[in-house]
Amino acid sequence: MTRRGWLRTIGVCSAAGITGCLSQDEARSITVYNYRDETVTVEMRVVDVGSGDGAVDTEFSIAPDGQNVFGDIFDRDGEKKVTVSVPGVESEEKTWRASSDPKTSGQLGITISENIEIREGSG
Repeated sequence: MTRRGWLRTIGVCSAAGITGCLSQDEARSITVYNYRDETVTVEMRVVDVGSGDGAVDTEFSIAPDGQNVFGDIFDRDGEKKVTVSVPGVESEEKTWRASSDPKTSGQLGITISENIEIREGSG
């Protein structure tokens, strides 16, 4: 197994192991992981489905094997539409029920490698 694969496995297992232990202050968060060998520029937009209000509309860079965490970015729970774009990769979109209840999937993980994968954390 390569070093990158080993680090990815450790990171995923560690994140999965603590997901249920997170406090309410850390709920409704989004973490973007870069598993490429190069820095990537990411465009991310998060919109409240019910109101149409934008919670996040940003562009940022992430170093190789780096991450960017967006903490409790919502004023209220509910359905959010998350759109992520990286140059040279097809955009990915997901509707997510963000919740401040630590027993639900209040976290969202976005992985960038050859493609973009958006997945809900388990609580």
